[in-house]
Amino acid sequence: MLKRTVPILIASIVGFLLIFAKFSPPLREWEDSVVLWFDILASFAFILGGGNLILNHLRKISDRVPGWGYSAITILAFGGTLLVGVLKVGVPANEKFLGYSWSGDYMT
Repeated sequence: MLKRTVPILIASIVGFLLIFAKFSPPLREWEDSVVLWFDILASFAFILGGGNLILNHLRKISDRVPGWGYSAITILAFGGTLLVGVLKVGVPANEKFLGYSWSGDYMT
């Protein structure tokens, strides 16, 4: 129960802080700080989640449990998605560095 409650509580508090900071002028300073901490925590969560996904599905593949083919497809899809995201496929290159396709702004 505690494993589920604490992360939900943290996510809820951060979410409400971001909402209040967006619409409340006195809390504008907090918005930048909260967004920075959210980015830091999210990057760790992505790394831990990706590692957990790979380890669990590799275990299913190596043990040849029923449905292990779906685990192989999951790992391939995860790897393909990760590759597209890291290489910024489809993002226009930055005008200063046209030779480097991954130099583009992710918001464009």
